[in-house]
Parts: sequence; C-alpha cells; structure tokens
Amino acid sequence: MLGASTGIGGVGLGGVGSGQRGSGVVGVANGQFGSGVAGSATNGVGVVGLGGAADLLAGASGIVALAEPGTDGLGSGTRGDLAHDAAGNLWHCFADGTGNWLKLAGPATAGAFHPVAAFRVFDSRFPSIFATGNSRLVRVADAIDVDTGVVRAPGLAPVGATAVTANLTITGTSGAGFVAVNPGGDNDVNSSSINSAGGVTVANAGVFKLDANRGLQVIAGGAGSAHVLIDITGYYL
Repeated sequence: MLGASTGIGGVGLGGVGSGQRGSGVVGVANGQFGSGVAGSATNGVGVVGLGGAADLLAGASGIVALAEPGTDGLGSGTRGDLAHDAAGNLWHCFADGTGNWLKLAGPATAGAFHPVAAFRVFDSRFPSIFATGNSRLVRVADAIDVDTGVVRAPGLAPVGATAVTANLTITGTSGAGFVAVNPGGDNDVNSSSINSAGGVTVANAGVFKLDANRGLQVIAGGAGSAHVLIDITGYYL
C-alpha cells in the first residue's frame, strides 16, 4: 500500500488498528537494506505513531537504528530528538535550535555510573607485599574473599566497564611511599593515587580508568614496602 501527501504536515501512509494489540501499519522487507515502512517529510514528520503503550516498538531485534548524520554534523535539532554523529556518539536535543545537544554515550565516554555494594578485588596479602618499584596487573571483574583471597563471585564488574570507583588502602607500610593506579598495561608514573608514611594504614577513594579487559596497573613507588587493597564501589558502563 502506498500513500502520498503533498500538503504541509501531511502523512503519506496511515493505518488504524482498533483491536487489542492491533497494528495500524505493518511493513515487511526481505532485502538486505530494505525498509518495511519508510516516511519522508520536508517540513513535517515522516511517520507518526499514536500508540497507547508505545509509539515505536522494535519487537524482534529490540534495536532501533539511527541514520548517519550529514556532513554538517548534528546541526539544528528539535527538542526530544535523538541522533548520533560520525564518531558513534549518541546525542539528545534538549531545546530547539542549533548547539542544543547533550552527549549521552559514546566510545570516548564512560557511560552511566552503576553503584554496587562494595566488594574486594585485590589484596596483596595473598600472596606477597608490594616493594618499591613493583608493578602488578589487577583484574577488577571478580570479587575475592577478604579472608582467603579466593574468588567468591565472578563478573561483578561486567564486560564493557570502562572505569571503576574504588577505595584504595595501603597497610603494613615500611618507609614513606606511594601507589599509582593506571589502566592495565600502563607503567608510567605521572601521579600518585595514595601516599603514606611508614607504620600507618591509609585509605583513599578514587575513580580509575580500566583497560579493555577490566584491568588496572598498580605501581609502588617511594621507599619501603606496603600491602595494597582495592575495594570496588561502582563502575561506569
């Protein structure tokens, strides 16, 4: 069925379903890039949905694809619009006009924060203390038992997590030193995440970027030695 409208604000194709779970318009496309229902409007709305529960339903895959934006980027938007840019970032238009876009997610952002009940992922008392110059790769996915260091709950920080919030504790210290925490594989020491003097226990909270495998690089510097404990309190996904 094909319908065309040349009037301003007109709807090219319209369907009405009155039965329970009835469908006004159903489109099926078997081609590789076919469209079941396509709507195009110069100064209006291409397709309008008037559903009681939902105006748009992706009932099979659950995926709604957004077309690639033009060469002028996001440009002017209407309040409520969703769009993505050429870099794969998802945006929401919060007011009519140009420049009123809020970035929701993308490959260069941490995404939404997910707070969790704190769980321990690392304790150097199982098996050995950190000495100055030591560097260890720590995977933060799994919770470990605080008394034995054995994994008790795998996958609490899920695949795709880009950063974690954590409490970092150093204890059993000898000499003044510090610990740096980087994404896994990064051994450059450009800052410290926690500092201490000998014979004290010190804790500090922070946000730490992960590598692609949910890893942190923990590096000991300064003098002496210390045990390092890491407790996760949330993650960004």
